[in-house]
Amino acid sequence: MRLRLRSLTRSARRHTRRVRWQQYNGRKSLSFYDEPLSTLVVHKYVKGTDNEPLSGVTFKVVDGTGKNVGNSDGLFVTDANGDIMIPDLELGTVLKVREVKTVDGYVLNGTPHSVFCQGDK
Repeated sequence: MRLRLRSLTRSARRHTRRVRWQQYNGRKSLSFYDEPLSTLVVHKYVKGTDNEPLSGVTFKVVDGTGKNVGNSDGLFVTDANGDIMIPDLELGTVLKVREVKTVDGYVLNGTPHSVFCQGDK
């Protein structure tokens, strides 16, 4: 059983927009800033195969401070393609990904993996 962490990529569709209201020398200015976000893709596959996906495997994902990522206490389950997608991550975020539950007939790989969100890399 193998775990592949694909590179993080910028999300072309969703961005955080920051608006800043400023006043200089009696003039008012409104500025908009786009902050690109990233998506983490975790692909779980059976070792020794041609990337045969393994669905139903649960992973725990936390940020660099140990805070759970997402809305399900940091738990994500691989889909039929063996994938987990975690969108809308800020660039510069450090994540720790660890398998916490596997499917019957496979050995749990609890090795934690650290990932740094760096955009198109």
